[in-house]
Amino acid sequence: MKRLLLLLVLAVVSAAGPVTFSGSASLDGEQEFIGNVQGDTLRSPYSQLTFSLNPTLTVYGFPISFNFLLSSMEDNLKQALNKYRMYLDPEYLLQSSLNLSWLAPSIKGVEVGSCNPSWSDLTLSGASVLGGAVEFNPWYIYTAAAVGRTQRAVEPSDTTDAAFSQMLYAVKLGGGKKEGTHFYLTGMYASDDSGSLTNVLQPSGPPDTIIENGDTTIVQDSLDVVTPEENYVLGAELNLSFWDGALGLLSEAAVSEFTRDNRMEVMEYDWLPGWVSSTFKPRLSSSIDFAYRVKPTLNVLDTRLYGEVSMVGPGYRSLGAPNLRNDYLAFGGGISRSFIDNQVSASAAFTRERDNISVANDSLGNPIQTKGLTTWFTSYSFDLGLAFTGIPYLQLGYYPYTQENDSTKDQTQMFTAGAGYDFMTGTLSHSPGVSFSYQKTTSTTEGASGTVFDVGLFHSVGFEIPLSLSAGFGFGQQNYPDTTGDQIENNYFADVTPSYTLFGVWSNSLTLGWASDAGGNSYDVRLSSSFPIWKIADANVGVEQSFFRGSDSLSSSYDDLRLTAGLSKSW
Repeated sequence: MKRLLLLLVLAVVSAAGPVTFSGSASLDGEQEFIGNVQGDTLRSPYSQLTFSLNPTLTVYGFPISFNFLLSSMEDNLKQALNKYRMYLDPEYLLQSSLNLSWLAPSIKGVEVGSCNPSWSDLTLSGASVLGGAVEFNPWYIYTAAAVGRTQRAVEPSDTTDAAFSQMLYAVKLGGGKKEGTHFYLTGMYASDDSGSLTNVLQPSGPPDTIIENGDTTIVQDSLDVVTPEENYVLGAELNLSFWDGALGLLSEAAVSEFTRDNRMEVMEYDWLPGWVSSTFKPRLSSSIDFAYRVKPTLNVLDTRLYGEVSMVGPGYRSLGAPNLRNDYLAFGGGISRSFIDNQVSASAAFTRERDNISVANDSLGNPIQTKGLTTWFTSYSFDLGLAFTGIPYLQLGYYPYTQENDSTKDQTQMFTAGAGYDFMTGTLSHSPGVSFSYQKTTSTTEGASGTVFDVGLFHSVGFEIPLSLSAGFGFGQQNYPDTTGDQIENNYFADVTPSYTLFGVWSNSLTLGWASDAGGNSYDVRLSSSFPIWKIADANVGVEQSFFRGSDSLSSSYDDLRLTAGLSKSW
């Protein structure tokens, strides 16, 4: 496959006339030092170097783009950080060279290398695929495909999680335009290679240190077995759009078979057709569950109304959507509108959600009960924005939230406000601002109730010369009860930042900051500078020194020095 693509690129280049080369490159480094440590601290020094190269070769208007990312933190004991990708956009070639202008807009692109296909929330979204992906939508026919490795094999250790090598195959077919009314079907299969690891015992915690008769022994007595997984997902997507998007409906449903250990024997059931068993391979560690979502929208008279109902079962898993949260049923809606030429905006929204929905079954038909309690979540949001010409702007927000189950109930109310105004006095430009937030929590759990509020004042001044000065000050207070009574903790912050540009190209800024809370005091000095190196590249350097001092002898204290530097070039 790689050789075929390389030959195709070389054939196009060799047959071409005008060739242009453009792109960008950058090199960034960072080094941190931790010193003068007293007490315990989770801070640890680190260093990293990152190189990025993004060239584009254009042959007769046909662009071939490449992306390369190399990191010094690349390590075989974790998933890959180094990335590479080739992207083909055949639109110009189809329009001019092959006289297929009707086909050009239908090919969204072809990717080879580190791809990130995003098809839908329930099937394929958020997975990095090392392989290839293509999306094709001529007329009212839609086709997309993706294939590649989604994770590499990582041997277990006491500092990293083990992982089997995993491959993913996905295809999406249907009719209709992606941006309008359409109906698509998706099929995805992902599986771990059970032979890609030599050791499947994963330490589940830090080792124990045993000292006996002056001898020290390190014992790891808690081990988890890492198992190879397998996943089938079938999904259907129906979107409706009427009257230029004034009325729309987004809907999707999917069913998943997830196997926790693909080394187990495939089960045979009398009631299940043989072709189903041979295709989807149900095992004792398999579970089947489903998910759906429906989102109607209405846009009329500068007002947007929307709703949503979504459910993801506790046993639903898609290895193509690793960040998908499961075990919840939610519904809600909202309204937003702008008035007076967008000088006034208002919105309101509501969401009601519960977990522990218990609709999944294992391969024996037994329900999967994931939690002992069912928790309900209810949230509202109300926002108002005022931005009239010639007077200060104002942003207001109110966000009540409730979380409750059979044993506890937590209620939180949060209010936010922000205001500011831009004006001139002579040759000086001013941008003052103020922010405020207040949060009150009431809980049936002892010690969980309390209030928090914060207020901040900010002001920036721009001079006629290339000099600007900004400053900020803030105060906050937290009130909460404990066994000794009501406690009050105050926190403060202040910073000032002058910025100056020399010779029209050399930008410099200095920040002096201070913060204080119950844990101690922090003092920060940050200096940054950016400038061109003739016509070779643009450079930036930075130095940040922090001093943290604990509030007492039992608290941690440390010094943190962070150095950064970078070079970038576009052509």
